[in-house]
Amino acid sequence: MDSHSISPRVASKTVKIGGIVFDNNLYDAKGDVLYVNVGDPGDAVDWIGTAEGDGTCHGPDGSLIGLTILNAKLRLEQDGKIELTLPEHTVSVTDLGDLLV
Repeated sequence: MDSHSISPRVASKTVKIGGIVFDNNLYDAKGDVLYVNVGDPGDAVDWIGTAEGDGTCHGPDGSLIGLTILNAKLRLEQDGKIELTLPEHTVSVTDLGDLLV
């Protein structure tokens, strides 16, 4: 694979969403996809899509350990928030700090 075809990715600080602190985060600026995880993303054993088309990753105990948020920067700029419909509840994200820089 040519290195020019790889999207630039920016690793960032921790972010708290819906009361969960995600400490392993990566933003793909070219694809406008934000990956936030608690610990190692490889620990996920289940993946569930959201009504908005995003993805949630869950650990062996069923806890939410990761989110894949599509069009993160676009949604935040256009709507001022990113809504995520999770099985338990809906979460609105209004501040991602410098994750999308």
